[in-house]
Amino acid sequence: PTSALTANSGGTVAPGSSPGVINTTGNVSLAAGSTYAVEIGGTTPGNGSGFHDQLNVTGSVTLGGDLTLTQAGGFTPVSTNTFVIINKGGGLPVSGTFNGLIEGATIPNFIGTGRDAKISYVGGDGNDVVLTAQAAPGTLQFASATYSGVENGGSIALSVTRTGGTEGDVSADYNFSGGSATGGAVCGGAVDYVNTGGTVNFTSGSSTP
Repeated sequence: PTSALTANSGGTVAPGSSPGVINTTGNVSLAAGSTYAVEIGGTTPGNGSGFHDQLNVTGSVTLGGDLTLTQAGGFTPVSTNTFVIINKGGGLPVSGTFNGLIEGATIPNFIGTGRDAKISYVGGDGNDVVLTAQAAPGTLQFASATYSGVENGGSIALSVTRTGGTEGDVSADYNFSGGSATGGAVCGGAVDYVNTGGTVNFTSGSSTP
C-alpha cells in the first residue's frame, strides 16, 4: 500500500493497464486538471480480467479532477449493477466531486454501452464513490409528428416504435386538435367531431404497445 496519493493538474491515476486496486493508508487528492482513469470489466474490484479499478483509501479523499471510464474485456453492465470506484474507510465524507459530475449526475453512454449510469459520493457505507448502471427504457418515436384526417375518412392509425432498450414500463401521451374542422351552424347546429387523446403503453421487455 502507498502512504498517500496526490495527482496534480496533468497527472493521471490509473490503478492498472488492466483493472486493479490501489490501496493507500494515507490521503488521496485528485486536483483539478488531473484524471482518474477507471476500467470497468466487472462488478467487483480486483486485479485483472473480470474486475474493475478501485482506489481503496483509509485517509481522506479530495476530488476535483476528471473521471474517465473505459470498458474492459467486453463487459456489459445490466440495470442496477454498482461499481465502487473509490472505497473510503473512516467516517469522514468525500470532499469535492469529479469535474462536471455533481452528486447524482448522469453519465450518458456508460463505458460505450448505450446505457446511462449515475454517480454518488455517498454510496456504499455512506462515503464511497459508487457508479450505478441505470435501466435502459429506450426511446419512443411516433412515425410522424402530426396526423390528419378528413370527415368520413375512417380512423387514424398511430405508429409508435420503441428503440434502444425495453427495460421498464414506458408510455407516451397523444392529443388531437380540431385543426380546420368546424361545428355549430356549419354542421346543422351540432358539432359532429370529437377530439380525444390517449396514451400508448409499453410494458417492460416489450418493443410493441
